[in-house]
Amino acid sequence: LGLQKNLMKDKATLRLAFTDILRTNKIITDTQLDNLLLHTTYVGETRQLRLNFSYRFGNTKVKSKESRESGLQNESQRL
Repeated sequence: LGLQKNLMKDKATLRLAFTDILRTNKIITDTQLDNLLLHTTYVGETRQLRLNFSYRFGNTKVKSKESRESGLQNESQRL
């Protein structure tokens, strides 16, 4: 489960994430040996709360590689 918020005119992002909220990550085993029946349940520390902050430096309006024209395209258009 997570939330994300863009800040500072989309130059920064704040993310909050929480994993295994209901503590459902369990290992359950049943072992039977002769007259012995062993039932084991292991619940590890799988709950995590993460807070991430990222900031984008520089020009955020740079054209993507697909939208830029190459010199070869310019040359072929001149012919």
